[in-house]
Amino acid sequence: MASEGIVKLLGFWLFLAAFAALCSVGEEKERLLKLAIEAMEKIEEEIKGKEFFGGESIGYLDIALGWIPHWLPVWEELFEAAWNALCSVGEEKEKALKLAIEAMEKIEEEIKGKEFFGGESIGYLDIALGWISYCLPIWEEVGSMQILDPLKFSATASWMNKFLNHPIIKDNLPPMHKMILYFHERSKILSSLPRGWIKI
Repeated sequence: MASEGIVKLLGFWLFLAAFAALCSVGEEKERLLKLAIEAMEKIEEEIKGKEFFGGESIGYLDIALGWIPHWLPVWEELFEAAWNALCSVGEEKEKALKLAIEAMEKIEEEIKGKEFFGGESIGYLDIALGWISYCLPIWEEVGSMQILDPLKFSATASWMNKFLNHPIIKDNLPPMHKMILYFHERSKILSSLPRGWIKI
């Protein structure tokens, strides 16, 4: 059985690798996705046959990963709506933007009065939602749209700045100008697809 410390570390690297994969392309994306899958498989082995990671009672990791049932729908809602807004035009784009802003309102309420979602330091939820701080501004620029109004979502904007400037995050991000070029090309291709195609 893996020790509690090893499982915590696996959980942290799972979300860090998943976040970095979201912000990467090509071989680097594949490498990071492989790391995330390996970490998830090891965590899955650790929970087999148990009610909780801690055995019969809730432990640290159960709490740390407890955000998933509550926040995964919000994560998916924002990601899908923002991506569809990037790749759409006209009425479809406006509808996607409305959904993305509604999801952002939920995030704003949660982060108000906090340095990070994890409190005073980066936690699992910060890593899981960290793509917002890097990818969302790129998508806004490429799609000539605004989802994150820094006045309306001031707490989220402050969190994004702190998150991106954290050493462990800042030193592991791909160059933004390359990502802008990538998403420009990607959005051109996807916006030309017939209406109703899955775009994610």
